[in-house]
Amino acid sequence: MVGVARRGAAFVDGDRRAQFDAAGGRLALSGADRVHDGPAVLVKVTDRDEARSRAAAPGFEVGDITTGPHERRCVAVGPDGFAAILHSPLG
Repeated sequence: MVGVARRGAAFVDGDRRAQFDAAGGRLALSGADRVHDGPAVLVKVTDRDEARSRAAAPGFEVGDITTGPHERRCVAVGPDGFAAILHSPLG
């Protein structure tokens, strides 16, 4: 999917993912870099620990923080089964 999406992408990371600027935001499509089995919203945060705590407070199941090639991230799954991937850049 990412290979097909290269044209018009704002950012491409090999076969891992592609990002597109759309309507004042950014849409990311995951390729080989999947941290969740279903669809998920990718949310860039400035404070991972605070975001993780805030997601856990209303009952989201929040996984451990892991390190990817460009970011640190965790998956938060809500009671309805929908997921958000909370991430921030390394460094």
